[in-house]
Amino acid sequence: MENTNTILNFFFRFSEFRKLLILFTCLFFLLNALQVNAVILNSQEEIDLIGPTLIGNIDESLIIHDDNSGSPITNLQPLSNVLEVEQLQVILNPALESLEGLNSLQTINGGLHLHTNSILNDITALSNLTTINDVVVISNHPMLESLEGLNGLQTISGGIQIYGNSVLDDITALSNLILIDGYLTFFNNPSLCNCEVVLDFQINQSTFINNNSLGCNSLSEIEAGLGCEIEEDCSFGFPNLGLGFWNLDGVIDFYWQPPVDFPEATYQIRYKIKDCDENWTVFDEYPDISYVINTKDCLVYQFQVRYMCGGEWSDWAEIEAYSNCETVRGRIKKESGDYISFVDVTVSGFTTCETVTSNFGKYECTVENSDGISITPSRDGDDLCGVSTFDMVLMYKHILG
Repeated sequence: MENTNTILNFFFRFSEFRKLLILFTCLFFLLNALQVNAVILNSQEEIDLIGPTLIGNIDESLIIHDDNSGSPITNLQPLSNVLEVEQLQVILNPALESLEGLNSLQTINGGLHLHTNSILNDITALSNLTTINDVVVISNHPMLESLEGLNGLQTISGGIQIYGNSVLDDITALSNLILIDGYLTFFNNPSLCNCEVVLDFQINQSTFINNNSLGCNSLSEIEAGLGCEIEEDCSFGFPNLGLGFWNLDGVIDFYWQPPVDFPEATYQIRYKIKDCDENWTVFDEYPDISYVINTKDCLVYQFQVRYMCGGEWSDWAEIEAYSNCETVRGRIKKESGDYISFVDVTVSGFTTCETVTSNFGKYECTVENSDGISITPSRDGDDLCGVSTFDMVLMYKHILG
């Protein structure tokens, strides 16, 4: 009996081992199948170093993605000798304004992916590009107004997706495109009202056109030739957005409420540090009503919101928020209750603020948070407490009789 149990245990353990071996073997081949040969450039230093070595036809994908490992990616000029790549991905590069440097690129054997480059406003460097053998995706660019640069394309062997580009209003650069051997998707481009160029495309799969500006919300609107002639009823000025913020432990939770008249409009939210940053940081283009940022030091952050209507932006609504700070307010007064003006007040935490009381003894200071805050009032002068020389002469006469 014991021998039988031993044999059964052996076969059971062997069976479990075989299962694990088969599983790991499958995973190994799966990972190898998914592996893609790619040149990945994550910083300006890597572009400057590796870019000049990429010459002619590159049989690998080219991925440009700023991962904060070095200086921000701002210049693609070192890639000027690249003629052909397997795939081109330019994704999540917050400091990249243009694709200048890719001017020699002629062929992409795979797909073109431009995604979430927050200040990208110029793709004309792609003007020599004639062939894309897979999908084209251009998405989430708040400053890209035109597709100028794609004029040379005649055939896209995959689909084309254009979405989330809030100021994109010109796609005429696609006018030479004849065949899309896949699907077409245009949505969430609130400034895009003229899509007549689409009518000339031969599209071999599905078409999805929605949530753009009036005139480009559906294929029927485009066929009706509405273009940009329909005007929305927009009321501009300072939008009533109910701005506010919470400030807790160096984290600002900024919130706002869309105006009743435009609950589904496109909104733009941005912030910067007052008197420090020249450039604004843009959140996104969708109407989430709360945004959180981790703040630093004792600084003032400016938040602004505006909305899109009729292809135009409203004025900015603005609120200011202190980061990681405490505002201390009070009054200085005598025992009699009379308020004392022109008193120097020093409020100390991690930082120090100095101020002077008003005519009613009021003071206010903002300092960075600490475990304790001290308030030190001081005032020099009036050492006689209001007693004049004449008063002292009268006192002297009274004492001497």
